[in-house]
Amino acid sequence: MNLRSPKALRSEHVWLLIAAAVLAAVLIAGIGFVAAKHHWATSTMEQLEPRYARLAGLRDSGERLKATEKELSANLARLAYGPDSDPAQAGNDALQRLRTAMASRGLQVSSSQVLPAREEGGFLRIGLNLRVDGDMTALRDLLRDMAAEQKPVIFGESIQFSSQPARTQQQNITTQLNLFVLKVQS
Repeated sequence: MNLRSPKALRSEHVWLLIAAAVLAAVLIAGIGFVAAKHHWATSTMEQLEPRYARLAGLRDSGERLKATEKELSANLARLAYGPDSDPAQAGNDALQRLRTAMASRGLQVSSSQVLPAREEGGFLRIGLNLRVDGDMTALRDLLRDMAAEQKPVIFGESIQFSSQPARTQQQNITTQLNLFVLKVQS
């Protein structure tokens, strides 16, 4: 008869228990690893979701963005010379347009000058100095209509008036105009 105690384990049982403990430890470590990766993927998706939504919104509004870009390009062309033009040529063109507008209103340009271009906020600012003689009413009308008629726009920086003795009923004045045009930097 075998007088072994029922609590004594056989060596096969000990090895089975050790193998089960190792297998349980591997399963617990695997579950922990998968849970950590799931948490990482969830937090990454939460960060990417708003970015993806913005990009999807931009993609869906592509036609509207193209139309807005065309409008902005048209507005920029109304306000400034393009990047492909030469600054000196842009200044001379603006000066010629001014001389033509002044001559059509009976004003006389006694001197004019295009100043060197200066950088200013992504644009080249090209200065124009003119000395004009003529009727105050014609000059006032020119200045009022200058922004509406001239494309690209000719901006005013400063205007100095000096009156001449009146020989007739009309008040003739000499005016120093400091103007400028903008050109997109290339």
